[in-house]
Amino acid sequence: IRVAGAGRGILMGTTANLNHLLDDEQYREIVREEYGQMTPNYSFKWEFTQPEQGQYSFLDADRFVEYAMRNNAEVHGHNLVWHKANPYWLTSGSFSDSQKSDILKNHIKEVVGHFKDKYPGVVKSWDVVMDALENGYETTNLRTSLWSSIGSNSRDYIRQAFQAAHE
Repeated sequence: IRVAGAGRGILMGTTANLNHLLDDEQYREIVREEYGQMTPNYSFKWEFTQPEQGQYSFLDADRFVEYAMRNNAEVHGHNLVWHKANPYWLTSGSFSDSQKSDILKNHIKEVVGHFKDKYPGVVKSWDVVMDALENGYETTNLRTSLWSSIGSNSRDYIRQAFQAAHE
């Protein structure tokens, strides 16, 4: 798949599981040979990158990026803001909207900055806000989430997230 896509100027990618990359030779070989872009399925999510408030952990995320680098693959960062996979301290905390806004922006800047500084040019793209809409093919309704109360309307957190990622 990788060679066929490259011959047409198409970068072929897949979602990959770090544990399988480390422990399963057949899985590792298929990902290495067939894909030039990799998206981590869990390693970059908030519950793994900031398991305690203000305490960042990039161990698994770094291992994922380093595997991709060794195998000449780009990385798609997945994800910065989602209604799932948030740590307990965040979902159970009693934060004001202003505090949530600061937490959101600081987290994004810390995570994106880590990869920009440590692995320049490797993480080529990001899922900044994932699943902002309610489930369903024909809905345009924004999902109610931890973040939707930030700002003057339920879309403000999306704008803030993209601005923080850009910065």
